[in-house]
Amino acid sequence: MGRLAEKTYFSVNVVFRVLFVINLLNFIDRGIIPGAANEFDDFIQDTVNTSSPDVFLGLLQSAFIIGFLFGSVTFGYLLHTTNRFLLIGRGISIWLLAVCLCGLSYYANSYVLLAFSRMLSGVGEASLQTAVPPWIQDTAPATSKGMWLSLFMMAIPVGTAIGYAYGAYTANSIGWQWAYFIEGVAMLPFVVIMYKIAAADDTETYQIKDEKQSKEPSSELVNVSDTSFATRRNTHHNRGETEKDGAPAYSLWQEVKIILDIPLFCCLSFLYAAQTFTLLGMATFGSQVRVLCPVLHYNHVLTYTIPFHTSHSSHLYTLSFLSDLI
Repeated sequence: MGRLAEKTYFSVNVVFRVLFVINLLNFIDRGIIPGAANEFDDFIQDTVNTSSPDVFLGLLQSAFIIGFLFGSVTFGYLLHTTNRFLLIGRGISIWLLAVCLCGLSYYANSYVLLAFSRMLSGVGEASLQTAVPPWIQDTAPATSKGMWLSLFMMAIPVGTAIGYAYGAYTANSIGWQWAYFIEGVAMLPFVVIMYKIAAADDTETYQIKDEKQSKEPSSELVNVSDTSFATRRNTHHNRGETEKDGAPAYSLWQEVKIILDIPLFCCLSFLYAAQTFTLLGMATFGSQVRVLCPVLHYNHVLTYTIPFHTSHSSHLYTLSFLSDLI
C-alpha cells in the first residue's frame, strides 16, 4: 500500500487537521448570512423589490440545502470508484467558485446569482461531508474513532459561531461581499493541498493509513442484529464480489432503493432532518431575536451565539468519549 508520508511528508494527523480547517471554513461561510441578516435584507429589497425580504432570506438557506442534497447523493455514489481526496479537491474547488460568485452578486445587483451561488456552495461542501466520516472510520484507531469524528464535527458549532461574528463585522465595515472574497482566499491553499494529497494517495481502496496500522483494509463489522445494514451488505450487497473493471455493482437508483429498505436508516434520517429543520431556522433568524430582546444589540451577535455553539461542542466531545468506551 502506498504511503502518503513517503511522497508528501504529510502524516495522517496533518491530513486530519487540513480537513478540519476546510470544514471550519465551510461553516464560517454558513454563518455569514444569519450574521449579517439586516444587510442581506437590504440587498434583497433592492434587487427583488419585495416587502417581505425574510422570505427570500430563508430561500437563500433553502437553496444551499438543495445543492447540498444533490451534492451529497452524487459525491457519495462517486466515492465507490473515485479517490476520495480527489473528490474533496473538486468539491472545494466548486465551493471556492461559489463563494466568489456570492461576492460578485453584490456588484451584479442580482439576487438570482446569489441564490444560485449559495446552491453551488452546498454542492461543493457535500464532497467533504460525505467523504471524511468514512475515511475517519477506516483510518482512526479503533479506540478513538468517535473522538476523531467529534473533533471533525466540532467545526460545525465553532465555525458557525465565528461566521456569525465574521459576517456581522465585515458587513458593517467593508461590506458582506468581502466576507465571501476573504474566505475564498483563505480556502485557496487548501484546494492546492487537497489535490496534492489526492495525487499521493495511490492506494486501490483510496485510504490513507498510518504506518502503525495494518496494510489490509479492516473487515470488522459491528454486530447490531441479524437484520442490520452490515449483515445485509455482507450477504447480498458485497461490492467486492460483483464489481467489474472498477464499475459500481449497483446503479445510483438501486442503491437508493437498498437503503430505503432499511427502517432504522429511514428513521434516523427523518429525525436528523427534523433536527436540521429546527437548527437551520434558528441559525437563519436567531440573530433577529434582538427585536424581541432589545437588550442585545445587533453588532453584538457573538454574545448570544457563542454560548449555544460552545454547549454544542461540549456535547459532541462528551458523547464521542462515551461512545469510544462502549
